[in-house]
This record gives sequence, structure tokens and C-alpha cells, in this order.
Amino acid sequence: MVGLVTAGLIVNYLARNTLSVAATTMMKELSFSTKEYSYVVVAWQICYALMQPIAGYVLDTIGTKIGFAVFALAWSVACAAAALSTGWQSLAFFRGLLGLSEAAGIPAGVKPTTEWFSAKERSIAIGWFNIGSSIGTAGASSVIDATPTIGDGFNGAPSSSSMQSAVGVGIIHRF
Repeated sequence: MVGLVTAGLIVNYLARNTLSVAATTMMKELSFSTKEYSYVVVAWQICYALMQPIAGYVLDTIGTKIGFAVFALAWSVACAAAALSTGWQSLAFFRGLLGLSEAAGIPAGVKPTTEWFSAKERSIAIGWFNIGSSIGTAGASSVIDATPTIGDGFNGAPSSSSMQSAVGVGIIHRF
């Protein structure tokens, strides 16, 4: 389960961080300002923060394996749906959904490590599953750079919808 959570966190953090890498292109294509982009980011942060204790409760109620799978499916759909964005408001909505669904990542990693590892081994187990967050964050720019251009794209960069779709499809495929 720790390996599954590590893989899940890689995808989770990859989806979460591709937005910042693609921001310039998306703001241009969807015609919104830096201030409006900040609303998109805040929508994700608020939803993520509010959902964490609820996600923990859901994982406790239905189990970590099923719960994590449900949340992973939800964040895959939310990420792919962001390709439907037509402006900052719709992007903020889809990113909010992404924040709600990604909130299960850390609780889904902590729960099995505290149940399956002795107190002496828990820190290293948590360290191993949390590697996923660093790998996902580090890989975001590589994913955007490797995404083929679809549509007009800004200065030869992939279009925002192609970037969002590529990440979303990749996430859905992973799970």
C-alpha cells in the first residue's frame, strides 16, 4: 500500500503543479490576469484545506484502499475536466474539485503506515510514501515540455487544453 500511495502522490503532485508551469500560456489563451489566476490557486487551496479532515473520515469509514481509489478517480476526472475551462471562473471551479479530491493523498499515506509499521519504523515509511510529492513536483515542467502542441498554443507552447488533457488522461490511465 505504501508503494501505491507513493505512486498516487507522484500523480497527485504532478497534476497539482502543472498549473503553475502552464500558467503563462493558460492566462493568455483563456484571457485572464495574474489576479484572476490567484483566484484559481486560492480555489484549490481552500478546497484542499477544508477537505482534508473529511477525506480522512471517508478513508476511515470505507477503508484506505477503496477510499484512495475513489479519490484518485475523482482527481483524475477533475483534472481532465479542466480542459473544458473557458475562463478563470471555470478553471477555478475545476481546480477546486481537484483540491477536494486530492486532499486524500496524505491521509491515505499516513493511515497504513501507522497501522502496518511499528513506531520505530513509521518515520522511514512516511518518508518513503512522501517521496511521491517531491517527484511529482519535480516532474511537472517535464510533462508540460513533453506535451504535444494541440491547437494554436502560445509561442509554440502546448495549448492549455492540450496540457490539461494530457495530464488528466495520463492520470486516468495510471489508475
